[in-house]
Amino acid sequence: MRDLCFMKLCLILCVVWNAQGSTDWEPAEVYDHVLENKVLRVGFHTDSHTYYVQDHRTKRLWELATENGIYPVRAATLTDAHLQVEFEDTSSGRNYMAKVSISDSGMLNFQINAIDDAPEFRGLAYPPAPKSPLERGMVLFNDRAQGNYVPQNDEFYGGRVLTCYANTSALDMPWLGMVDVARGDGIMLLFNTPHEGSVYLRQDEDGLMWPQPHWFASMSKFSYPREISYVFTHEGGYTAQAKWFRAWIQEKGLFKKLADKKSERPRVDWLAGAVTVWGAPSAEFVAEARIAGIHRMMLNGRFTPEDMQQMKDWQYLVGEYDNYSDIAAGREGMDDSDIEAEAYRNPEGELLTGWVTLDGFTYFMRAASKARAAAERKIPPLLETYPYTARFLDVHSALHFFEDWHPERMHTRRDDMRFRQELYAYINELGLVTGGEHGKSWAVPYLDYVEGMMSGPFWWDTNVGHLVALESRDEITPEYTRYGISPKYRIPLWELVYHDALVSTWYWGDSNGFLYNVAPEISDRKDLMNVLYATPPLVWTNHLGFGWHRNRERLLETCYVTTRLHERLMYKEMLEHEFISDDRMLQRTRFDGNIYITANFDEKPRQVTLAKSDDKPISVLLAPNGFYVEADDIVAHRIWQDGGALTIIDVPEFYYIDNRTDITQSYGPFLEITGRLAAYIPNSDSRWTVRLSPESSTQLDMAALCPLEDAAVYRPVQLDESGRMREELYPSTHKIHLASTKAPVLFSVLNDLSESTPLFLPSSGPIRPDEEIRISVPNDMVEIYINYGEDLSITAAIKYDSPITLEAGQVLTAVSYLNDTIQSNPQSASYQVGYEAFRSEVKRGAEPATPVRFSIANMDQLSILITDADDGLDYDNAALGNARLVTADGTVTFLDIVPLLTSNMPFYHRYTDENATMFIAGEEFERGVITHSIAEFTIALNRAYQYFEADIGVPDQSQDGAAPDQKRGSVEFVFTVKSVP
Repeated sequence: MRDLCFMKLCLILCVVWNAQGSTDWEPAEVYDHVLENKVLRVGFHTDSHTYYVQDHRTKRLWELATENGIYPVRAATLTDAHLQVEFEDTSSGRNYMAKVSISDSGMLNFQINAIDDAPEFRGLAYPPAPKSPLERGMVLFNDRAQGNYVPQNDEFYGGRVLTCYANTSALDMPWLGMVDVARGDGIMLLFNTPHEGSVYLRQDEDGLMWPQPHWFASMSKFSYPREISYVFTHEGGYTAQAKWFRAWIQEKGLFKKLADKKSERPRVDWLAGAVTVWGAPSAEFVAEARIAGIHRMMLNGRFTPEDMQQMKDWQYLVGEYDNYSDIAAGREGMDDSDIEAEAYRNPEGELLTGWVTLDGFTYFMRAASKARAAAERKIPPLLETYPYTARFLDVHSALHFFEDWHPERMHTRRDDMRFRQELYAYINELGLVTGGEHGKSWAVPYLDYVEGMMSGPFWWDTNVGHLVALESRDEITPEYTRYGISPKYRIPLWELVYHDALVSTWYWGDSNGFLYNVAPEISDRKDLMNVLYATPPLVWTNHLGFGWHRNRERLLETCYVTTRLHERLMYKEMLEHEFISDDRMLQRTRFDGNIYITANFDEKPRQVTLAKSDDKPISVLLAPNGFYVEADDIVAHRIWQDGGALTIIDVPEFYYIDNRTDITQSYGPFLEITGRLAAYIPNSDSRWTVRLSPESSTQLDMAALCPLEDAAVYRPVQLDESGRMREELYPSTHKIHLASTKAPVLFSVLNDLSESTPLFLPSSGPIRPDEEIRISVPNDMVEIYINYGEDLSITAAIKYDSPITLEAGQVLTAVSYLNDTIQSNPQSASYQVGYEAFRSEVKRGAEPATPVRFSIANMDQLSILITDADDGLDYDNAALGNARLVTADGTVTFLDIVPLLTSNMPFYHRYTDENATMFIAGEEFERGVITHSIAEFTIALNRAYQYFEADIGVPDQSQDGAAPDQKRGSVEFVFTVKSVP
């Protein structure tokens, strides 16, 4: 008997080691049992507990062998439908039964049950790891990443364990693949029950990784049948495997397209082409971004309700950071939480801890079963005041699942997933666009966008999880460089599955501009990946990224190059990704609609043949970080021409030209261009705006940019960066020449006004008391009359003959006359007269308070802005001690009892004479208020007061529980007064 078994084993080994490319299959009697269909043939050998799987399409043979006799077979029986294998785990003495079947789609399915009910389950590595000689083996997965693509002999990942839906060392999608690049075939490990499943990348004696499934306990027990499938793919490499998984989850009903989400919540459409913005300093930034051509934004922050309504009118999404996982008591608490009742408990009954701040403060973790109720308490009252259209929920879609051993609940990881889905479903029910930190397959039907899927792994090896900016490129880890942003070892695996189901951005600590100060070339590469994958960028407008005031031109470049493409491709499936050069620096994606995007990640220009050039090959020279989009209605490319890079984006209502060549170029309505410009129609507008970047020039044909209709004329006006009209230009023809120096130039073409229509310069908005208001009209034959107010009676009008100044807010109205006949429609402008009354130096924790006193006589409003001093928000509490409004006769009204006219956040604490005092550097104040940056408040004065007085600084409350040098918040106070109409 032993000799017979030995002969069988020898025959089997011959099959295995000679299977590469072989068309032979050993007779059935070599195996104890055989399962077979038109795609697969599975032979099972009982003594060695080994499965041999041949794919009829490729003739490749795979071996699934248990090692060292640790799982001896007790019984094996075959029916028409499946093979049933009973075996013992000798390490634990437990017995299991595996039900094995095959399907016509190329799946080898395992369902594993525990035969005996032992009190404790410590793990099971089953079924065996699949092996087959691969000529060029690659392993692919999502380890908190867009897609990892590593050689089979990769030393870093070899020996690692990847857990389904873990936080890091993860499988964001519950599968892992292997492909033979030389032949295109491969295998997928697909977890049907992923909540307690992982893969051990076991290395053989040659250092090659082979994926070994491993199951761990649910509530300390085996608990339920575990299911996994080995899927054999015969061609197409990783793209075919991604598409196989996409079809599988669609069949399971676990997939929801963005188009379907839009039908339920129409504002999902506002994500198309939306750059995610963090650190927006004020509503002023939003107005500036709009006039600079950023047409869609996902803004995060709390602004005044009035400003948020304006953003909503511009179709900008407005959300804010939110978290229903990390909880704490007292001042650190994010909401009212009963920690004892709401926190997870481990098997020992201890509370589960969560996020730890830089100074060591530790949060507890709210059980997911309590998250929806917390959101129901918090969000509806908030929406009554602030018209949010979106919500970003941190943590929930990134963290692994937890077991909750609280004696009143006892929830499994599968329960945990369901509770998190219920939280997201609630945000959907409120009609909000729902965002999350990072993505996992289980969350896709409920989320509209996720931050982090564009990022690769190992960004967290530095301290960017706490949003600590790097100071040197030496801090960038080799793992991040190789696996995170190297084009050679990452693939858009997530986008191949979910591009039209979920919008993906970079992680906020790995944004397009996060490393710009230390490694600007990484920002260039990230922009190119956004283009290739047709995804939108994520930017910080403060010190954590490009910055709006520091590197505005670079931030705008990111937006111009990426967002308009995403806007047109958001609802399209990514059909394919491929490397089109052996060094993998040239890559191409294909989208539904026969759209191709080719990218060059090399540092030098590279020649490529375009995809749509079957009949006659068309070759282009791509610039470094260059791209070429082939689509019927999109012109988008960065090519190498005339000694430099030439970037052009041309889509309806948008042009972008970046000419870094050695000569002047021309394109469309721009007869010549050196440098960089963008032309667009801003949201909720009908006029073209042109923004010329510093050190650039252009000659523009206005007739080509915005063709005339009827008797209209061109009236070009220069704008400031907030979009207000400042100067009217008088070109002799419809051609105009513009040049910029160190500052950008913005102008708009008014083709809906006659040459007799008066134009107020500057246009409506705030002005200083000494600022002149002029009225411009090209037709020098007419006379202009103005009214203070909206009375249009000619008898009340004053003839305009020189600039006007205003001492108080006022509405002005103007009309033009010729021979006592009105020549234009009335034009009005509304002005608020005001000025910056006081701006503090940066105030830090433990520094003495600064006394402030300034006049507010004859003023209607006082605005107080608290900035973060452009260095982040940590511990940025701001105190106004004994803040008071003083009348001419000395009557005092303390700010702590004054209602706010507008605010973007509440006073965190009002100190009155009836409660505790506050301190600034040890100095006691009985009255006052405390808030946090970035905050902006407006107080109605009604011209009733003479002075504002306060002592300002960072309150000592910012130092609770730590030494002053550990919590030294930094803020800046800006006080503005104004008179309104």
